[in-house]
Amino acid sequence: MSLSISTKTRLAIYGFPLRKASKTDLRDYADGRIRKITSVSYGVRDGMKTRAFNVGNQPTAWRTAEGLLLFSSMKGVVIVDPGRLVPGNYVPPVYVESVSINRQKLPLNPEPRPPQGAGEAEIDYTALSYADPEKLRFRYMLEGVDTDWVDAGNRQFAYYANLPPGNFRFRVIAGNADGPWNRKGAVFAFYLIPHFYQTRPFWAALASGMLLLGWALYRVHMLGGQSALLGGARGTHPVVSGYSRHIRSKPGRDRAAPGFHDHATGGDSARAEGKHRRGL
Repeated sequence: MSLSISTKTRLAIYGFPLRKASKTDLRDYADGRIRKITSVSYGVRDGMKTRAFNVGNQPTAWRTAEGLLLFSSMKGVVIVDPGRLVPGNYVPPVYVESVSINRQKLPLNPEPRPPQGAGEAEIDYTALSYADPEKLRFRYMLEGVDTDWVDAGNRQFAYYANLPPGNFRFRVIAGNADGPWNRKGAVFAFYLIPHFYQTRPFWAALASGMLLLGWALYRVHMLGGQSALLGGARGTHPVVSGYSRHIRSKPGRDRAAPGFHDHATGGDSARAEGKHRRGL
């Protein structure tokens, strides 16, 4: 169950638990212009005895004529004066605490040397706020990968996998939920060393090898075709020349023809030659 009470200021109190948000953000969210509402949660640290409220069919909140907001909690009435909910002006400093690249922790120096691996990066960050650290909010961006800021809420680490080789620059900013943000934030730059198969010389050598292999296969194919043509020519030339010499040695005689046709007609010419001899 949720409750929303508008005030005369630009704030809205809703819950449960008790939260504060901008009316502009609520309207933009209702109209679909934004996807998240930035709110401030109140609890025991802010003077409440409990974060548990009574819910049911009966009204559990009321606004007085003076503008005070009354909420029925499990341990009594909570009175909220919206006029005293003044945003703080503290800008928290932001730090990168630790960086692990390919499961190896790196020193936080300007030129770290991460090992080769699968392109994994885990970065822990934090901000200082002694008043109420639970209200800190973070946004981060890895330049070259993220196209916009990633709203991390109060999460204090970022994880990336399968990063390609190259230069990267991690940025993180922070601020209180109801206060200004540290837009400068913290920065950590690093370089992922490529594997040998991810370098330009490797791909150039691979392309050259493929070209040489294609040229060699083409030469083998052409030489094989020429050998087949030469072999066929050597096998048919003696037969043709021998037959030509046989014709020239017996010009004008029909006796040479039966010898040639005997091979094709299966012995008919031989029988004709025998009859001719007996007649003689």
